[in-house]
Amino acid sequence: MEKKKNADLKNKEVLIKAKAEKQTAVINAEGRRDEMIKNSEGEAQAVRSRARGDAKAILNQARAEADSIKEIARAIRRSGENPVKYLLALKYIDALRMIVSRPGTTIKVVPKETAFLQASQALGLNTIAPPGPRG
Repeated sequence: MEKKKNADLKNKEVLIKAKAEKQTAVINAEGRRDEMIKNSEGEAQAVRSRARGDAKAILNQARAEADSIKEIARAIRRSGENPVKYLLALKYIDALRMIVSRPGTTIKVVPKETAFLQASQALGLNTIAPPGPRG
């Protein structure tokens, strides 16, 4: 009888210990889950904030460039020049700067009188040379 009583007590002790361990494991898992959720929410918020900041920076830069272009156009117009030609020349220079900065790029400067002919030959087009000066 006493052995049965001791066995029952031990069984209850084992069950209580197992339930306590299970409850501890569940609580720890829930804590890790909640931590992961909070970290993910924080990262998502940081990404959204960075994206908003980047978008504002792009907008501010575009507005500043637009204001600058307006001021340049006003100043050039006052001098009697065409602001569109000036602004296109600036864009051309920027594009040329980007092209030249690429590795392995070669730039050849040719006289404008022969530029079309040389470009046509480089592209493999058959062209007839314009007649030269007669003399």
